[in-house]
Amino acid sequence: MKPYKFKPGSTERGNAWTSIAVDLGALEDITFNVTQKSVRDRYRLLVEKHKRKMRSQEGESGSTTEETELDQLLQNITEEADEATGLYDQENKRKQEENQKDRRNAEEVRMKALEGLGETQKRRNEDETDDPSSLGSRKKRKSGTETMVYLQNKAEKEFELRKEELQMKKQEMEQQKELLKDEKQNQLLIAQNTQKMFEQFQSQQVNLQQQLIQQQHQYQQMYMSQQQQQQQQTQMLLTLIEKLTKN
Repeated sequence: MKPYKFKPGSTERGNAWTSIAVDLGALEDITFNVTQKSVRDRYRLLVEKHKRKMRSQEGESGSTTEETELDQLLQNITEEADEATGLYDQENKRKQEENQKDRRNAEEVRMKALEGLGETQKRRNEDETDDPSSLGSRKKRKSGTETMVYLQNKAEKEFELRKEELQMKKQEMEQQKELLKDEKQNQLLIAQNTQKMFEQFQSQQVNLQQQLIQQQHQYQQMYMSQQQQQQQQTQMLLTLIEKLTKN
């Protein structure tokens, strides 16, 4: 299944762990009563134990510890998981760089817009300077422009904060959704395992009853055979006594 090839926390990775748990629960030769979480925890324990063992062997000079099949499998899994983690990190780094680039571009556009607005206001001020009749209203207009720029900057900051809050809430909702989905899957898996165990118990009960019936039948046959032998021996003894009596 290789759950580690999917993105951490994704639905695909959760479905892979659930599939492993279901497959284990479906085995007949060995009984497993596991859930998605228990399988995932057991995997982590095996990997951590294997890593400690490898570190211990590397620290010991001249170590001749034989490598078991489980060691080789865990080593292969560890290497594949590390490679997958590296790819996730590269993808996350790429997305972060793209987001930073988008923010820089947006900031440049905003600054250019403000510069254009400032140039426009500068030309208006120069026109007002040339026109003495507009000197009385120049200060008022300048104040209005500064207020507009301030309000614009404030609105942009509030928009960015609101956007980040909505993104955080969206992530929390997705995490809660995944948790609820995992819980439902675990409950379904437990119900399936319980039903399977009940069916196995019933099958064992039927087999046991059949064995008891066969044993009873064998005992009856043995008893009847012993009765027949006793009757034959009794008859032979009576015949012998009768012959002796006549003689």
